[in-house]
Amino acid sequence: MMIPYGPSVSHNPIWPRRQAGCYIRAVRDDPDRDRGSEGIGDRKAWRARLSELLRYGGGSLVMLAVKLALMQLALLALDEVPAYALVQVFVFLGSYAWHSRMTFRTRFSWASLARYLQTMIVFQTLDWLVFTVIFTRYGIDSTLVILISTAVVFVLRFLFVRRSLRKDG
Repeated sequence: MMIPYGPSVSHNPIWPRRQAGCYIRAVRDDPDRDRGSEGIGDRKAWRARLSELLRYGGGSLVMLAVKLALMQLALLALDEVPAYALVQVFVFLGSYAWHSRMTFRTRFSWASLARYLQTMIVFQTLDWLVFTVIFTRYGIDSTLVILISTAVVFVLRFLFVRRSLRKDG
């Protein structure tokens, strides 16, 4: 196969150039390149993804601490199930602020908040349902149930939240 070479193809990042590394730089710097298409063997991409996961886990631990503290405050005025529903609203807002800014390093915008809401509504509802079922069915302490329900949805939530916040909108 003959590879075209010359000034007519010098702007095309797909065809390699004679200078060492030009092809790699052109592909890496291509703004139209999909961020999620890194190869499995791309060590830098794996490190970036692992770093994101660790930041997400750290943020989730912070949100878990906030959730537990808010739950103790809400229990002063409400029963467990409605208190947890109210706590979920505040955790959603705090989670959006943390994960958009710290974990995925995106800007705040109404569009990303709307995408985040679409993603998180399912997981916040699932979290609340798991809490409600375990708490009412087995009568376990609400703090332990919060830990269980949060752990149940953690990994799935990371995958979907990453996708909703990383889209350019």
